[in-house]
Amino acid sequence: MMFISSKPKNSRNTVLNSSKSKVIFISLLVFIFYGIVDFSIPQFISFPSFITLERKEAIKDVNRVYRSVKREIHYLDSLYYDWAAWTDTYVFVHNKKQDFVSINLSMDTFITNKLNLFHIVNLNGTVLWEGVYSDPQKNHQIELVQFPQDRLTLPNPLLTFKAKEKQRPELTIPGIIQTAHGSVLIASRPVFRSNHIGDLNTVLIMGRFLTSEIIETLKKQSQINFNVHSFTEKSISTDAEKLLPQYPSDPTVQIKNINNDNLQVQTIFSYISGKPALFIQTKFSKKNIC
Repeated sequence: MMFISSKPKNSRNTVLNSSKSKVIFISLLVFIFYGIVDFSIPQFISFPSFITLERKEAIKDVNRVYRSVKREIHYLDSLYYDWAAWTDTYVFVHNKKQDFVSINLSMDTFITNKLNLFHIVNLNGTVLWEGVYSDPQKNHQIELVQFPQDRLTLPNPLLTFKAKEKQRPELTIPGIIQTAHGSVLIASRPVFRSNHIGDLNTVLIMGRFLTSEIIETLKKQSQINFNVHSFTEKSISTDAEKLLPQYPSDPTVQIKNINNDNLQVQTIFSYISGKPALFIQTKFSKKNIC
């Protein structure tokens, strides 16, 4: 008599249930894994991109300020060109008739054009006429070391033109200089007749102090709130010195986190001589790109 053994039914069910559990468990692991991957990849890709976008937008802001200062200098330079490329000015530097001074170089000229400095100088440094006022409306005349009443120091960057390389209307040296009374937006142009002929022996130098009023105007034009300091101010020496190693790759830009919401962006504006002149700081809100 033969007996055929067979596995109990409940044993087969146990094996099946175990297999199902394994499948479910593996499926769950796969689901969790892909969930983590799906969450992590955008984070690794988008977060660095977000940081890069922040920096790009912050740099755009400070460059807008930088360009607004340059536009102001360019505007003044265009005004000065009308004086330099003028036959009346050319005739004056050759005959020294005082009628030109009494008619054209009165205090009204300084006030109307918002000028603080007006110099007519020979290329050898000899001053033919000069006027420097801290406040033209109050007729407050001052002296600046860089602009003595008799002769400018040579060599002088304001008297150095590359006449052979450019057309006469393009001959200009615009920029910023630093004085004991503050930064001056300035431009130097050779004097010639209105028809662009004549000897290039004389230079017209005109300037305007970078006042708080001008800075407020630049803020409105650029739509950026910023601070500007001279490199001679001790209060900004620490931050400014951090930018100097990168100089003169102008405009050098430095960005640092102030807090979770704001970045501080800084750059340098150079003198005509090429040395650091202005230290410009602006705050960029990260919320601007959210």
